[in-house]
Amino acid sequence: ERRETCELLGMMGARAHAKYVRVVDFMRPYDRFRTGYVTYAEFRRGLEACACFDGVTEPDHERLLGLFREAGNAAARPFSARGPYARDFQRVCYSCFCEAIQPSGDPVPPMAEALQQLLAEIPRPAGGSPKRPAMSARRLR
Repeated sequence: ERRETCELLGMMGARAHAKYVRVVDFMRPYDRFRTGYVTYAEFRRGLEACACFDGVTEPDHERLLGLFREAGNAAARPFSARGPYARDFQRVCYSCFCEAIQPSGDPVPPMAEALQQLLAEIPRPAGGSPKRPAMSARRLR
């Protein structure tokens, strides 16, 4: 399962890289207070807005939720969501997810040691543009 998770994150990073998409730009509008967390429903909406993760299945979304779920979710909330939509109110660390698939050096909340080890195993796309070389300032003049 660990290998499958690494392959999933690597595939998502490669797709975002190939389509020139910064995933964090699609997640930040849902994070009004810039905490690095959004609800699971908002996380799914952000992924759908990216329009480059078509092949991600429901079990893959569940795996992402399990991996990037807020650690102290039950203790941090004064209420406990129940019923068929309870999962939608769980908080997901979107900043950790975005840093996992597209490392940018942005500050992220502290991650568990096991998650950091997993993120170190993710295959990364080669540097530079996948379709064309980077433009220089001279070419723009």
